[in-house]
Amino acid sequence: MIPSLLTALALAAPVTGELRLKGAGDPLPAVEVRASTGQVALSDADGRFSLDLPDGRATLVFESLDYLPLTLEVQVPAPAPLTLFLAPARAHEVVVEAFKPSPDATRHIVDAEQAMETPGTLEDTVRLVQALPGVAVQREYSPQNGSLSVRGSSGWENRYYLDGIEVPYLYHFKQYASVFPTAQIDTLELYPSSFGPEYGDATGGVVEAISKADAPKTLHGTTNLNYVMGGASLTAPLQEGWWISGAGRRSFLDSKADAQYPLWPRFYDFALRVGKDTPARKTQFFAMGASDSYDRTLVELDVADPAEALRSPTFSWSRAFQIVGGERRWSIPKEDGRIVVALVRDAREGAMSTGPSERVERLALASRGDAQRTLAEWLVFAGGWELRGERADIAVGDAGPYAANVAAEAPALGRGVPFSGTPSRARVGLYAHTHLVDVGHEARIIPGLRLSGDTLGRTATAEPRVMARWRAADQTELKLAGGRYTQAPDTLSLLSRPDLPRTSSWQVAAGIEQTVANRLELLLDAYAKRLKDPLDYPSSGLPVVYDRGDAWGLELTTRYRLREVFFLWAYASVARTHVETPEGRIPTDADQPYAGGLVASWDVGGGWTLGARYRVGAGLPLTPILGSVYDGSSDAWRPIFGEENSERYPAYQKIDGHLERTWVHDSWTLSAYLEAWYVPKSSAQLYPTWSYDYAETGWVMGPTFFPLLGARASF
Repeated sequence: MIPSLLTALALAAPVTGELRLKGAGDPLPAVEVRASTGQVALSDADGRFSLDLPDGRATLVFESLDYLPLTLEVQVPAPAPLTLFLAPARAHEVVVEAFKPSPDATRHIVDAEQAMETPGTLEDTVRLVQALPGVAVQREYSPQNGSLSVRGSSGWENRYYLDGIEVPYLYHFKQYASVFPTAQIDTLELYPSSFGPEYGDATGGVVEAISKADAPKTLHGTTNLNYVMGGASLTAPLQEGWWISGAGRRSFLDSKADAQYPLWPRFYDFALRVGKDTPARKTQFFAMGASDSYDRTLVELDVADPAEALRSPTFSWSRAFQIVGGERRWSIPKEDGRIVVALVRDAREGAMSTGPSERVERLALASRGDAQRTLAEWLVFAGGWELRGERADIAVGDAGPYAANVAAEAPALGRGVPFSGTPSRARVGLYAHTHLVDVGHEARIIPGLRLSGDTLGRTATAEPRVMARWRAADQTELKLAGGRYTQAPDTLSLLSRPDLPRTSSWQVAAGIEQTVANRLELLLDAYAKRLKDPLDYPSSGLPVVYDRGDAWGLELTTRYRLREVFFLWAYASVARTHVETPEGRIPTDADQPYAGGLVASWDVGGGWTLGARYRVGAGLPLTPILGSVYDGSSDAWRPIFGEENSERYPAYQKIDGHLERTWVHDSWTLSAYLEAWYVPKSSAQLYPTWSYDYAETGWVMGPTFFPLLGARASF
């Protein structure tokens, strides 16, 4: 027997190969390779394996908990190394977000998988934020739909960050697409109110996008093309742990100068990252940017008299920003942190064909640092800073009789006060908070403090904040948070009115987070805000300061998710937002008494995915025009406005559907998708319009049905 065994070993030949992920090509480590002759091996970090087998035929079985098993008959000796592709197994992992530790009362998280499978988002992670609880349901592509309204806040009360650096604006032209490089975004987080002290200079909400930071193992790329825009991305490993990633998008449908209001703008965005990973540290250098522009006439051509239509000037609007910088993240025992430094350029210009224009260019150096250290089992300390030094170059003309027509896009031009200057401004924020864990019976208390300073406003503020959570039962948590929040006026407003105060707000939020059978999440959130010196930026004129303001709301949310198979969330909310004027309390522009929505996506198998999204909300407030007077000096009719925000847009509904088919090949995938966006005719009003003398009124109607066909390839 021993001689025969020695003979078999002498005749043994190596069978080698590598294992890769089907559809992507990534190497698969730790996969068990078992031969019918009894030999067993594991694939290494590069997916390679080797077995010494006797000559003849043998059966190989490849098994792993993460991938579908594969059985293969091989001839020994093998003529060449094997390359095999294993399909991922459906793990049916239930994702529960409610109990993730956070110093914030409410945090909603969106990742790339959800964005790719949700209709109406064009695979854009940030557009999915529009369907989150607390975010006002707005008419897409209408003038009122500029930026997010979160829990009664207006767009200028929110802050938008990418890896800790504030970006100038969040969406391309009226929320059509976000400015973030979607292919490079890992997760996106929304903090609607009562957030922790790490964020400041905001009385509304905070949106932060976190980019992907893990080095790719192999070359990967995607291309996406649909009726409106096209884009591509590429990631590749380099030598010694370095990697590179790039992404870009460009719109196809450009606006025309013969339309009073453009539905489709010209836009593009890009991003480039170079990084290096080590076990404890990640380093990145990045450059990104975005641009938007369009042209339009300054009167409603459908209702203007022929003479006015002929002499109507055009208005050209553009905005672009670029960011370059670097980031360092570290994770060592008991400590995590990041430091990021970036140079930000933001340029905005609105120009009339008759000559007057508004040009604002800002150049800012921004820095942010965050660190968290575990001092004991019951004590965690976190702190950091946020610095921003800015210099602006401003030149503003006088729009004359067309001031009201351009004020929404070029507010300084619309005010009719010429100005030029190069003001400088520095803002600093320092924060710290402490996690006291298991205080009492499974409780967590997080007191914190933020100190802020502003050289242009010559203000310094202290903002105490606190959050507490108590696990009342195995799957039940109660939460309570509150604190002080402040926000300074923008630079242009302070230059026009140096006496503008800093808005301050006391906020409180409470809620219950309940999980059923460790799967289904139910969340009930209540919030209230009290504001002092809230600002309003009307469509014409200087900023308005109100004495007081308040907001309150109640949100009910349910979530369920099986990763890579199914997810659903639905919500309903009631809320009110008011300011106090000498004439009494009036609703703000963001007041929405009720709203609701549902998002669902299901991978039904066989490469098919179905998705649906539904949103409904009360119409936002509107100030009516009661009549007009003729101004002989400017040869124009001036509107007579009624009571501020005394009327409303009609209620709004929108239904989005998504059908996708994916073909998975060995090292690449191809997907084709069909979307349909439907708005009932009763909700299709984009904005009101009037005749040249304001004697006749009507609505500009948007499309009620829009199909979209697209394709995506990735490798």
